[in-house]
Amino acid sequence: MRVAALVGVAGALGFLSCGSPARPTPPVEPTPVTIACPQPVTVTSPLGQPMTVVYPDAIGGSGAPPVTISCTPASASTFPIGATSVSCTATDTRQRTASCQFAVTVNMPPRISLTRFVAFGDSITEGEIGDAVNPTLTFQSPSQAYPSVLRQLLTARYSAQSIALDPAGVQGESASGSSTFSRFVSYTSSRRYDAITILEGSNDIATGDPAAVGRAANALRQMVRDAKSRSVRPYLATIPPTDATRCVPACRGRDMHAFVVPLNDAIRNVAASEGITLIDVYAALNVDVARYIGADGLHPTIAGNQQIAQTFFDVLQQTLEVPASSNAALAGGRGIRK
Repeated sequence: MRVAALVGVAGALGFLSCGSPARPTPPVEPTPVTIACPQPVTVTSPLGQPMTVVYPDAIGGSGAPPVTISCTPASASTFPIGATSVSCTATDTRQRTASCQFAVTVNMPPRISLTRFVAFGDSITEGEIGDAVNPTLTFQSPSQAYPSVLRQLLTARYSAQSIALDPAGVQGESASGSSTFSRFVSYTSSRRYDAITILEGSNDIATGDPAAVGRAANALRQMVRDAKSRSVRPYLATIPPTDATRCVPACRGRDMHAFVVPLNDAIRNVAASEGITLIDVYAALNVDVARYIGADGLHPTIAGNQQIAQTFFDVLQQTLEVPASSNAALAGGRGIRK
């Protein structure tokens, strides 16, 4: 009886029958709190000013719930130009914390070193557009001509700058015409422009005169030299291709078709020998003449004008856009702001 009683007492006191004490199960500790920051965020300020930036949430994990997260500067804050370090902290109910950081970068919009342009040329520059179907129809649409489209492209990209691009096209004008050079000088001598684009020469060869190639090239060289002498940067363009396959007998494109390539070869030589930038309109449109040249065989269609504008834009961007590092210096500082 006494042994049984002792065993009962031992059991009640938590001793094993073998005499070893029982070990209580330890409480489960919550895993440490964790946090994951979003990837770095980069935006461009349209006007080069500080701007509101909304960034993705940081994500907290583990820890003793609920886990709260706070970030400084908060999402939807106004961030300055440059890189700003954002710090995020996750805190659980036991006041344990975990932190992470990521950068929010606000870039200056692209900048271009020259902003005042004039587009010099003939009816193509003026806005005479070839109908895509009717070989006897062209129509005036300056708003759809390549100078207007080019101005839109420049304004959209260089949004923090004031871009001026004036069209200076005259219908029927030839590069070697008696009044063309004086008209050209009226622009280069005005001190209103930093750069001039030249798309001229189609009318010179429109009659099919082989000697016109040399006359046009010499006239274009004279224009280029005048612009350079006045510190106006010239850009010389090749003339568009013609489409002799769709021309009616009276189509001017048929008469000049054989002289387009020789003239463009001469234009390329002028650009190379004068050390200026060539804009190869011919190559850009020749990939799809049926789409880009109207049924009159000569004037670009609306799509052709858009392609010319894009070709001009690409060259201007390549040659005039301020490098990103220099643009950042204009913003007034580098590095990460904390």
